[in-house]
Amino acid sequence: GVSELAAGHVVSGTSRLAGAAIVLATLAFGVALGTYALGRLGWLPPSFAPRGQVPELFVVAAIAAGSVAFLILMNARPRDFAVIVMAWVVAVYGLRLGTWLAGATLGMVVAAVLLGVACNLYGRYTGRPSAVPRVPGLVVLVPGAFGFRSAAAFFDGSTSAAGIAVSVAVIAVGIVVGLLIADSTIPVPLTPRKVR
Repeated sequence: GVSELAAGHVVSGTSRLAGAAIVLATLAFGVALGTYALGRLGWLPPSFAPRGQVPELFVVAAIAAGSVAFLILMNARPRDFAVIVMAWVVAVYGLRLGTWLAGATLGMVVAAVLLGVACNLYGRYTGRPSAVPRVPGLVVLVPGAFGFRSAAAFFDGSTSAAGIAVSVAVIAVGIVVGLLIADSTIPVPLTPRKVR
């Protein structure tokens, strides 16, 4: 939605953002209602504190499982599985590289540039739409968990909701800036070549 707004597609960008906000609010409301109901019954879920860095094997397993899930969710062709895996790899490790180079906020821009360039090169050299790897790669970069935390904090009455919402907006703008830089660096041809 933010990307479409940046490209000047006001109607579709606004409708996508509104749809995402409704889904986010619905999820947060459901979790808040469930937590309240379970609390009234005395059944509180355990809290899991982070215990440090996740082993690399779990990251690789998450990339593989996420790629399979995305293949099923988007009803993609099985031949696109390798492309989806590579998009997730570029997004995950691009975000790590960007965070190491420039910090958390600018790291998102670096990751989006790397993902956008990889997707545009894929589109340029295969003749297929660059959206095939771009959409799954963006799923990794989009700050859905932060957005959910912001909505959940709002329903909790916490004062941190506005701060988290601003962080989500900054990350979304960083992704759009990265994709715009990638599109200006390696533009995808308007008439793709035919693939045999």
